[in-house]
Amino acid sequence: MAPEIGMTIPQMQQAARDGAYIEFVYSGTLGPNVKVSIPDFAKAIRAVGPNSCILASDLGQVGNPFHPDGLALFFEALRKEGISQAEIDLMSKTNPAKALGLQ
Repeated sequence: MAPEIGMTIPQMQQAARDGAYIEFVYSGTLGPNVKVSIPDFAKAIRAVGPNSCILASDLGQVGNPFHPDGLALFFEALRKEGISQAEIDLMSKTNPAKALGLQ
C-alpha cells in the first residue's frame, strides 16, 4: 500500500492466492510524511485475510519508537479498528514463523 510498493487491494488478494504473505509495517503510518493509515491497513487486512498477512514494525530509525513499543502501539491501533487479538497473534507470530520455516 505504501507508495514504494503501490499494491492495490486486488493485487494483494491475487498475491495471497498465489501463496504470498502481505506485510503491513507500522513505520509507514508514522512521521510527518505519513504514507498509509491504520484504517487503510485494517481494510486491506480484512480484504486479504489475516491468514495471508504479516505485521511488522520496520522501526529502528532515530525519532521513531523502539521495536517493542512500536509493535504494541501498532497492535493497539489495529484492535481499535476491529482487528481481534487472535488475528494479531496470527499475523505477528504464527505467519512469520511459517514464512521462516519454523512451524
